[in-house]
Amino acid sequence: MLMNSIKGAGGAIAVNVVTSYLPASVNTGNVLYLTRAAIAILIGTAGRKVLGNNARIMAEGALTVNTHDFINSMAGSMLPGSTLRGVGKYMNGVAPRANITSPDQGFSGGDLSGVGEYLYATGR
Repeated sequence: MLMNSIKGAGGAIAVNVVTSYLPASVNTGNVLYLTRAAIAILIGTAGRKVLGNNARIMAEGALTVNTHDFINSMAGSMLPGSTLRGVGKYMNGVAPRANITSPDQGFSGGDLSGVGEYLYATGR
């Protein structure tokens, strides 16, 4: 069971890496989830010749993470009182590109006022 979860996580990471190199037109908004699903299915079908049954496990893991991210972004913004509310505001779920030279380049925006206030409250 542990090995399958590692393979599934590897599939999700592979999908995020591939997605990060695609143009913004297929890499933003709700289209992102369709793009990720298509890539995951492609890994499961085309990768079967090279990876065997591992390709199916990777695709299942990638689809599971993609579905989680979709539900998190949709339900989190619709359910009042949900602990998921606003989670998608600061995280877009896309793996950053390796050629980022400045920490500001990987940030997708949002109000971060109040971040680190707990340090002042505890005296650290």
